[in-house]
Amino acid sequence: MRVHTGDKPYRCSLCEIRFSDSSHLQRHKYYVHSNRKLHDCRNCGKMFKSSHELKHDVHTDTSGHVDTVQTVLDDITISRHIC
Repeated sequence: MRVHTGDKPYRCSLCEIRFSDSSHLQRHKYYVHSNRKLHDCRNCGKMFKSSHELKHDVHTDTSGHVDTVQTVLDDITISRHIC
């Protein structure tokens, strides 16, 4: 149980931050050090690293109209289930 011992054996080779779990290190490398952007906005064409960033952009693109944002998000969810 590394959580309770404070042991963090997994170190990022790029910035020296340490993690107790290897999956946390991998996630860190992807979100902090990677330039890969897999989520694209249908409204403006911008690319994002995470669906959270995309959802924020969709909200911005639609000028805060929650019903429009929800429709776009529903389309994204439906397309994921179809694939």
